[in-house]
Amino acid sequence: MNSEFKQFKTNITVEGEPSLDIHFLWEKSQNENAIPLLMVHGWPSSPFEFSKIMKDLASPKDAAHPSFHCIAPSLPGHAFSDSPKGTEFGIQDTAAAFQALMRRIGYEKYFVYGCDWGSFVCRALAINHPESVQGTHQNMVLTKTPSASFKKLKFLKLALSFISGGGVLPGTYSKREVDNLKHVQTVVLKSEMGYNQIMSTKPLTISYGLMDSPVGLLAWIWEKLKAWSDD
Repeated sequence: MNSEFKQFKTNITVEGEPSLDIHFLWEKSQNENAIPLLMVHGWPSSPFEFSKIMKDLASPKDAAHPSFHCIAPSLPGHAFSDSPKGTEFGIQDTAAAFQALMRRIGYEKYFVYGCDWGSFVCRALAINHPESVQGTHQNMVLTKTPSASFKKLKFLKLALSFISGGGVLPGTYSKREVDNLKHVQTVVLKSEMGYNQIMSTKPLTISYGLMDSPVGLLAWIWEKLKAWSDD
């Protein structure tokens, strides 16, 4: 992996925070007019998540496709980036650090892709630095489910269908949407969010075990990747 991509570290200072060494992969396109693309990973992951697509983005096989200069940093505290020393370093600070990184390597204007925590950083960059961020793509956008119960929702759909002469009025939910909402409530929230409760309330309960055991950490991360991906 080390021989495939050029990797760098640079010291970045965010206002009000100690400086950090930020690690990043940098796959430059042969096309000097290629689009700078900042790629921000999430948890549990690293910038190597993008290793299978960075070269194709930098050098597309089809000349009709756009090419990109790909920059994939490690989030602070992940992979080879320094960990913040205090507890106040958050999404806004990470966005500021990555903005400084992009400017340092010569990209005043760029696009951003973010996944998981990267999606939050992606939005913070777009909101705080509109002069630089030309557009974003995020694969995780959090929204709240409707407040009405599914029983009421079903009754409402029937009523609207009756009023509209058998059709379904725009704005109501399709069967697929209702099934997806049920899946989120019954499977995702009840079966897949235990880690979130532990890490949000009692992180020390498992942190020493995970950091002391490479096998334990591997199993912890593998479980998430298997459950959240296509295997």
